[in-house]
Amino acid sequence: MKVERPDLDRYRIERDWFQFLCSALDQAPDELSQLSSEVTKITTERYDQIINCAEEGKPFIMGYFCAAPEIYEAMGLPWYMVMATPFLAASAPYLTDDIDAAEAMGLGTDWCTACRLSLYYIEAGLTPKPSALIGLIHPCDAGNMLHQAVARNQNWRDVPVFSLDPPYFENDRGIDYYASEMRRMVGFLEEHTGHKSDIDRLREVCKESNRQFELWIEYTQLRRAVPCPHGWGMGGGQCFGVCMCLGVANPRGTAWMKRLVADTEKRVKEGIGPVPK
Repeated sequence: MKVERPDLDRYRIERDWFQFLCSALDQAPDELSQLSSEVTKITTERYDQIINCAEEGKPFIMGYFCAAPEIYEAMGLPWYMVMATPFLAASAPYLTDDIDAAEAMGLGTDWCTACRLSLYYIEAGLTPKPSALIGLIHPCDAGNMLHQAVARNQNWRDVPVFSLDPPYFENDRGIDYYASEMRRMVGFLEEHTGHKSDIDRLREVCKESNRQFELWIEYTQLRRAVPCPHGWGMGGGQCFGVCMCLGVANPRGTAWMKRLVADTEKRVKEGIGPVPK
């Protein structure tokens, strides 16, 4: 039986916005529009997954792109990014109103918009309440304050929080320490979601994730060409969405990356840039 979840109302609107974008992009015949359409479809499907989990009472988490999402994927654990709306729905027509509402709530403008909006959505009940939250102590003070505020939110006080503690130095000791932190995170997720870790599955996930990052590196090198093969709205942000948020270690995301690189190579060879002449 589905559970009524008022915290999903805005999330559904956001999902519908991506569906609208997808239908519009599908009408365009060019390869760039089709690439954007595929990313939008992957995004929409992730929204549907979280909505279904929330409605059916299944576990899902709120996490970060820089907190080992490969582990979530290897555990088969549905997740959505803390800062999903500011990053992924930047074109949504209501975003500027949300920025004003966040300021009216008293959230300081010295916070970056990604953190400020994310906290506003939680305080206003506009984002799905997860089974657990992976907090973040790095890289910025605003991100740190964000999950501390979440832990004190009246409606989210029962959401367990785990924050990876980053080491100061990138040396053998620091790497070993952070590896132990990730092991602790796995134990936390197993305890609070019921999903179990599988080291063999994690190895396969990491191999696929590495393929995606290798293609992303190849793409960024191609963008050094003059003229640059793609404009600001294509490629970089979408690579981030695919490799670190929505298509982590998913062969479908890897196939998309290969298409992107192939299109970029063609444009570089032909000297085509985003601005005519």
